[in-house]
Amino acid sequence: MTADGGVLAYLTQARPPFASGRFRILHAPCGMAEDAELVTVRLSSCLDRDGLSLMLAFLSAGPGRRDETGPTVDDVDEFVDVIRRLHVPFYEPARLRFGEPQVQRTLRRADRASPYQSAALRSLVQERVGS
Repeated sequence: MTADGGVLAYLTQARPPFASGRFRILHAPCGMAEDAELVTVRLSSCLDRDGLSLMLAFLSAGPGRRDETGPTVDDVDEFVDVIRRLHVPFYEPARLRFGEPQVQRTLRRADRASPYQSAALRSLVQERVGS
């Protein structure tokens, strides 16, 4: 994944618990009308050396900061998908195949980690290119 001027956009509540959701990777900023606030972060900030730390701060403030109020995540699965898209090699092109029946069967039978490891994702992408 490259930044190419894109943004990570999400909606967040203006008051505690500051729950955030509807995370989207946008190549060009656009509106997302909702009752909550639209927040955008430069995609390059999510991808650079500290990008993963920025993303993980939504899940935990970190040691020694447990009572700190800050952004939280409405849907952990949605958020983890965004992290994978940004940080796991081959995830972005491989995810385009996740809706295929054969791939869905494989995902259901596997453990929670192995289908999303680089070698498995690369194989899935190369299988598509080779067909």
